[in-house]
Formats: sequence, C-alpha cells, structure tokens
Amino acid sequence: MKKSLDPATGRSLEITRLLDAPRDLVWEVWTNPEHIKHWWGPEGFTNTIYTMEVRPGGMWEFMMHGPDGTDYRNLHMYVELVKPERIVLRHVNGPKFTLTATFTEEEGKTRLHIQSLFESEEHLAHLIKTVKADIGLKQNVDRLEAYLIQKTQPPQSAIRNRKSEILETRYVLAVQNLAISVAHYQEKLGFMTDWAYDGWHQLRRGKFVVMLGECSDDRSAFETRNHSYFAYVQVEGVDELYQELVGRGAEIHYPLGSKPWGMREFGVITVDGHRIMFGQQL
Repeated sequence: MKKSLDPATGRSLEITRLLDAPRDLVWEVWTNPEHIKHWWGPEGFTNTIYTMEVRPGGMWEFMMHGPDGTDYRNLHMYVELVKPERIVLRHVNGPKFTLTATFTEEEGKTRLHIQSLFESEEHLAHLIKTVKADIGLKQNVDRLEAYLIQKTQPPQSAIRNRKSEILETRYVLAVQNLAISVAHYQEKLGFMTDWAYDGWHQLRRGKFVVMLGECSDDRSAFETRNHSYFAYVQVEGVDELYQELVGRGAEIHYPLGSKPWGMREFGVITVDGHRIMFGQQL
C-alpha cells in the first residue's frame, strides 16, 4: 500500500494485490450484494445493504456496523463500470472520495488495484491519523482475499481425500534498500509486483517468486560471496532468457554455457549480492 507524495496523487490511498481467483468471480463478489456484504470493510465490521444499483449513476446505500456497535451510513454512486475490468465509485456522503478498482487477468488469477482519491492531502492525512484509513484498506482487501479462498476451495470431503502437495516456493530475502531492490528486480530481471506492504514487497516472474524485506542493518549478501546463492531456476528457452537479461542490463556473474552435468546455464547477481542460477536441461 502506498500514499504517494506526488502532487497529482498525494491525496490518494492505493493498494495492489494478486488474488488467486478468476476475474469473473472477483467481479461477481464486487457487484453482488449477497457477496459483498460478507467482506466489505475493515476487520470486525458487518454490513446491511439497502440498495445496490450496479449501473452508471446507480446508488449503493448500506450501513456498516462497527465492532463497538457504532453504525456508519455509506452512500456511493457508480460512476463507471467496465465489466469485468473496472469499477469507479464516488462516496457522496462524508468522507468524500472516489474509489477506482481495476481487475487485470494474469494466468487465471486477478491483479486487483484500488485507488481512493480524496479531496485533499490534508483530508487524507487526517483520516489516516484518526481512523487509520490505510490499515482499514489493507484489512478490507485481506477480507476479500479470505472470502475468495472460501468460495474457490473444494468441499471438505474432497480435502480429506486429497494428498498434500507443494504448490509454490517463495524465497524470502533481506535487502538493505527496498526501493532500489524492487526496481532492480523489475527493470533488470523482468519481475512483476504481487503486493507491497509495510517494508515488504513480493514479486514474481512466472512460477519464480521472491519476497523482499527491508533490513537495513542486516549483513549484506555481498559479504557471503559464494554462500549467497539462493535459487536454481529451471527454465525453457535459456538462451532467449540470457539475451533478454543482458539487454536489460542485469549483472552476469556466470556466463551462459553448456555443462558436462547436462545443463545449459548462466547466473546473475542482484543489486543486493544474491546470486541466481538459470538452467535448461540439454
């Protein structure tokens, strides 16, 4: 999540999350009152929906019930709907803001991006200070993600009969400057952001996932030299990948070559000193 300091966006609150659910389902739980009432709002809140007219100019009126028993009336107007790509809502009672949600399909999953644009930077700063609007937005997306998992998981009977399997490995790495490291993975290695929050940033390229955590006082991977290898990634098209990363300006520490152990491989070193090997079976 980020609060930008750019004058054009300094009054916006944003979050991006890769949801493990198809885009049509994500759209459905955003636009159907029988779904959205179960996940909208921060932790501990429930909703009573009175009206939900999902069309441009339509109104969405509901009451949020806080965990302390306080009720919060909400009135939104739908400004724009592009199924299943984009929803724009204007919150017309206080506090006033415009929410834009975009849904991008990625290999059967959905990348959600939410921007809430407030009347002024001061207004947003006040809401963050008084009602923790930034934390509330993250909790809202957490609840959406949990609800989607509930909707997509198989029945309990199928779970009991299913064998366990490893679905994905995520490499967790300490970095000294998160912004520089994220830019390196994106620009030099071709990774895309899954999510970012509070000193952590997860990126992926295909099935290769890294989670970067900022630890400015930690020991640099450069100090460990050959012990800084953390991943060997088996790929198809290793020659093409090599040429791409060279073109991006990635630092190659192990040139591309065919090896007697049956692999054609090369290695890169990141801005933090972590070493990654890429190889293709001959």
